[in-house]
Amino acid sequence: MADSFIQVPTDAGGKKVDATELTVGANTVQRQHIRPAGEAATDIGRVTASEGVSASLSVTSANRTHATSASLAAGGEADLDAAQITSSLTGKLIQIIITSSVSFRAQLKTLTNGAESGALVTWIDRHLDCTFAHKKFLTVAHNVGAGLDTFRITIKNLDTTSAADVYATFFYDEE
Repeated sequence: MADSFIQVPTDAGGKKVDATELTVGANTVQRQHIRPAGEAATDIGRVTASEGVSASLSVTSANRTHATSASLAAGGEADLDAAQITSSLTGKLIQIIITSSVSFRAQLKTLTNGAESGALVTWIDRHLDCTFAHKKFLTVAHNVGAGLDTFRITIKNLDTTSAADVYATFFYDEE
C-alpha cells in the first residue's frame, strides 16, 4: 500500500484528502483516511492497529461513591446516597451497581438542596449493573443552599422474613 491523496476542486488549488492506494479485486482504488473528531481542534479520536478506535463517554473527573445498608429489615426501606456534588459543578451519572442478599426494589432519584425528586427509574432485582446510554441522561447541579445535591437510591427489601445487606455504587462525572 502506498500513501496518496485525492484532490477535490473546491478552490483555486483544490483541497487534498489523505488516502491510501490499494488493489481491491482487479481495481486500483483510494481508501480515504478518517479519524473520529469532536468540535474542538484537539478533539481527535485515537486509533491504533492493536486496539482499533478508542471511544469514551468523555469522562473528565471520574467519581465513585459506595453506600451500604447492613441488616435492612424485612420489608424495610433505606436511602443510599452518592457524595455531595462539588461546588459549582454538575454531576452526570454514568453507571450504578446495586447488590442485595435478597430481592429488592430500587428507585433512582436526585436530591437538589436536600429535596428529593420522584422516582426517575425503578428496578426490581437482586443484582443490577446499569450503564446509562449517555452521561447527560441524569444530572444534578450543585446548589448553593445548605442541602445535599446528589444521586439517591431508595431501596426496599422485598423479602418478608429476612433482613438484607444492600449495596449501591455510583459512578459519575463532574463538569
